[in-house]
Formats: sequence, structure tokens, C-alpha cells
Amino acid sequence: MIRAIFSLFFISSFFLSLAFADIIYLKNGKSVNGIIESETAEHLIVNIGPGEIQVDKDNINTFIKEENTDLEKLWENKYIFNKDFVPERFSETIDNLNLLKNQRIAAISAKQQKEKLKKSQYLLDKKMYSIRKELDRLSQKLSTMILKDNQQEYSAIVERFYSLQAELQLADSRSLQIKEELPVLNQAISKYISELNLFESDLDEKAKNLTSYKEQNFVDAVNSQLAVFHEDFTAHIQEYTMRNDNIIVRGVINNTVVCEFVVDTGASIVLLPYKVADRLSLINSNGQTFEATLANGEKVPAQLAILKKLQVGESYAENVQAGILLDRTRDYPGLLGMSFLKNFIIKINYNESKLQLEDFTPE
Repeated sequence: MIRAIFSLFFISSFFLSLAFADIIYLKNGKSVNGIIESETAEHLIVNIGPGEIQVDKDNINTFIKEENTDLEKLWENKYIFNKDFVPERFSETIDNLNLLKNQRIAAISAKQQKEKLKKSQYLLDKKMYSIRKELDRLSQKLSTMILKDNQQEYSAIVERFYSLQAELQLADSRSLQIKEELPVLNQAISKYISELNLFESDLDEKAKNLTSYKEQNFVDAVNSQLAVFHEDFTAHIQEYTMRNDNIIVRGVINNTVVCEFVVDTGASIVLLPYKVADRLSLINSNGQTFEATLANGEKVPAQLAILKKLQVGESYAENVQAGILLDRTRDYPGLLGMSFLKNFIIKINYNESKLQLEDFTPE
């Protein structure tokens, strides 16, 4: 019988680069690899990496020891993310990686639900369009009919008219419900993308000063896991220009108006010049105003707006929160802030002047 006895303290001898790898062959045909730490007349205590197990001698056929086996390399693929094996400087990294795994599952589920809802919304829009056309037709017909001439037909049309009105009301109610559900799903997706961006930045920073093989091995393993995460994304590359030390890209708003934007990951929302917003008919005399901060730190008055679609290269986002810069006398540039960028993994190649935006597109 084998019983697990997990130590409260990690056995430091396990991390010697050269050690004995003991192989215990059991009577049931299986084997155990580890270090025999102690032996009694009845059993062996074997260190298997993340803990110790007790192996009763009644179950052992034989065991041997092989010298010069690097145990850390032997087990690193299996136990690299076990907290006992994680370098102390990266203890928070492994916690955040586990959180990312859960957020990824939630984001994939949200993406799948979002696609279903968008399809449902498309079908609802088509249905409501058809119903409205039919209601217009019936309304026109009723206006030309004389009730006393054909009362039965008139009553049938009226009944059909009210039935379609009820159907339209139900469809419209469902459409509103979908519009309320979509932001919640978008939030789960953007939260995962934001956390993944932050995690990779933190890991890159820590990887600049690795102090041991153990740390290098751990970072390599984490990057391998991140590569799996990135399989959920589709990368689009957009060339940019530099102007006054700012990254400038061109974006298309609502499929109609082109605007130059300063890429600013420190800005919370997208900002539009007054002239661009005016061309898009976005300015509302009763709109909500706030104080916006420009790329140079200047604070200026702005008005909230929602962009139906904002596209940079092949990457786009819908229902993007934006601010309209209200001072029409100054020629402000647009600002591409996080209300758009939060939807993507962001990578900037300064040597080649390329901005890479990775869309979340899990299969």
C-alpha cells in the first residue's frame, strides 16, 4: 500500500543538480521514481518531488539506484508550477497565472455567448424589419378599406395587425435584453485581456534579471503556457508614424470618417477632435460633460459619446466609449485610449514602427 505524506517543508537536497534517482519496481507492474529518504523493516519513505510517499515493502518487487541523474530536469515538466518548486521571487507570478487560467475560461465562455447573442440580435433585427414593413402595409390597406363593404376581411386584417404588434413588442423586448447582456460579456473578455497584458509586462520585467537556472526554467515554462493562451488570439499589424515622440495611427469611425490618433495606453477612453465629432453628428447639446486629460497632461472640457464602431487596420471594436473635445478653436489630435485598446493584446515594435493588436478569437 502507498500512502502520501506531504512534508510541511521542502527537502532542499532535491534541488542538487546531481542526485540519485531511485526506481522502485512494484509487484503490480508499476514503478515509482524518487529518492529513498529512509527505510524500515516494513516500508520505504520516498521523496517524489512535491512531497513524500510511503511504500510498503510487501508491494515491492525490487528497487535500484541510478547515479548522475538530474532530478530537477527529470520532474520539472510535471511539477514546475507546484508552489514548492516555484522560485521565491516568482511566488506571486504563479498565483496570477492560476487566476489568468480561470479568467481565460470565463472569457472564452463569454466570447461564445457573445457570438450567439450577436447572431440572435441579427435575426431579431431582420424579423423586426419584416414585421414593421408588414404593419405599414396592413395600415395602408386598412386606411383604404370601407368597413361596411367587407367587415369580415377588415376584422381579419385588424386581428393580424394587433398580433404583429404584440410580436414586435416581444422581439423588441428581447433585443433590449441582449443589449444589456452584451456589456457584461464584453467586460469579462476585456478584463482577461487587460490582466494578460499586465501579467506579460510584469513577467518581462522580472525576466530581465534572472539569477539562476531555476528562475530561467520557470520563466520558460510560464512563456510556454502563455503561448497556449495566445493561440486564442489573431494578430493584426498596423504601421505607425512618430510625431513629437508620439505613436500616430489612422482609425476609421463608424465606417465613414478617418481620424489620426495618438496611441496612449495611459488614457482611459478614446478622445475625438471637435471637427471629427461634428462630421459624425455626435455632438449633443444636452450631453454629459467631463474633464479630459490630453497626452501632454493638459486638462480640457469634453462630452461623452458612444462610437458604434472604431477600426484601426483590421482590428475593430464596437460600442466604444469616447470623449469629444469641445474646444473647436484648437486642432487637437485624436487619442486612442483604453476604451478601445482594452479589447486587444498590445505589442509595439519600435524598430519597425509597427503596432500589433491581437483580437480575442478562441475557437
